[in-house]
Amino acid sequence: MAHSSLIIANWKMQLSPVQEKVLAKKMNDYITSHTSTYSLVVCPSFLSLQYIGDLLKFQKKIKSFSLGAQNSSFEMKGAYTGEVSPVFLRASGCSYVIVGHSERRSGLMEDDVMIGKKIKAAYQAKLVPVVCIGESKEEKEAGRTMAKLEQQIKGALSGLEASSKKPLILAYEPLWAIGTHSPLPIEQCKELSTSIRNSVKKNYPALLSKLTVLYGGSITDKNANDYLADGLFDGILLGSASQSFKSFRSLLGSIKK
Repeated sequence: MAHSSLIIANWKMQLSPVQEKVLAKKMNDYITSHTSTYSLVVCPSFLSLQYIGDLLKFQKKIKSFSLGAQNSSFEMKGAYTGEVSPVFLRASGCSYVIVGHSERRSGLMEDDVMIGKKIKAAYQAKLVPVVCIGESKEEKEAGRTMAKLEQQIKGALSGLEASSKKPLILAYEPLWAIGTHSPLPIEQCKELSTSIRNSVKKNYPALLSKLTVLYGGSITDKNANDYLADGLFDGILLGSASQSFKSFRSLLGSIKK
């Protein structure tokens, strides 16, 4: 693999703070002792951010291991009960934040307007947003995949200046592939990845130079390398495969150097 791939681990609400600390420590030790061609970002629950942030702070030489959050508020500070400011995330050691995950779009009714506000807030706090996009099974079967993705991209980025050159990560996670053991067929990757880039190029050309496109959905140690080969995607967004050290280590070990 000629370039460094980006691997983001979304631990969701699956592990307790104690379990997350143990897993983070094991992953830190693993990264320290292995030469890799990828950069790793772990996104634990809010409760573990400070601990893992402090852990990484003392390992500054390991530039390939970073911290991210699973969500953030679109406000910097104020009377917003239950929300977490992106400024506070940055202070805890975060460099990235996931925005617009399908579980929040569908379960918590987050729309493109709110997601756009979160993206702007993330940039203001010096965080790199990981913007999730993806179509439903019904939209896929109706041939509306790219129409849906373009709608999400334009909607989420509408508040940005056309000349903006900030780093942007788009994570393509089709809803029909998440946790279903039915990932995106490899033969469709090139077309999807290229179409996503072309959508950004058409609407926000200045962002293209710092655009990273990831794939997520039913990734395992058996197929992870396929999505990274030949530059199909710049990286992968993981869920369950990253939530135990055994499966995580196996997946990372499957990525060819």
